[in-house]
Amino acid sequence: MRFVVVLLFLFNSLWADKLRNEIRGEYNAPVSNIQTKEINSNGINITLRYPASVYAGETFTVYASMTNSIDYANMGGLTLSFPQYSSMDANILSRRFDKLNGYLPPSKLYSRVYNRNIPIDYYVIEGWENEWSYGATKHMRLQFKAPYSIPQIEVNVRGVLIFGRGRNKQEVAVPIHSYLNDQQGYPVTQIAIKVLR
Repeated sequence: MRFVVVLLFLFNSLWADKLRNEIRGEYNAPVSNIQTKEINSNGINITLRYPASVYAGETFTVYASMTNSIDYANMGGLTLSFPQYSSMDANILSRRFDKLNGYLPPSKLYSRVYNRNIPIDYYVIEGWENEWSYGATKHMRLQFKAPYSIPQIEVNVRGVLIFGRGRNKQEVAVPIHSYLNDQQGYPVTQIAIKVLR
């Protein structure tokens, strides 16, 4: 009887570990392969977790979160864009945004440079939140399939919080400065995921 109980305990423990890893989206990437990137500036904290490398044709997970450490914001968003792709298949594993949308060219999105909506050239995923409380963290966990066609996947990341309305409207974007801007004119931090064959 003791032997059966021990086997059941071990089976349940292994099953629980597997389920926990699947929920985390990390079952297809060893822990040592997971990279963490922090972008902290102007009271906005962005955290990214993604694999350093993936095999072509396999699925992988990208986790992105943003915390408002400034003050109550009327709205804000966390944007991931993929300059190598006009479209991508993304499965939403979890989210904590009012809206999470993917945009394909020639969709129109707001451009900081032109102060109006412009057609985009490459794929964008944006989590958007209305009434973003101080201290609140919003996140998205997305699953993608690694392509065969390129040696690495480039992902642009940025965040923005908007305070006030009308003439008192103020935008706080992160990162503040970068050597690279996205198609909407915002500075971005770019991560790269190597594609193995």
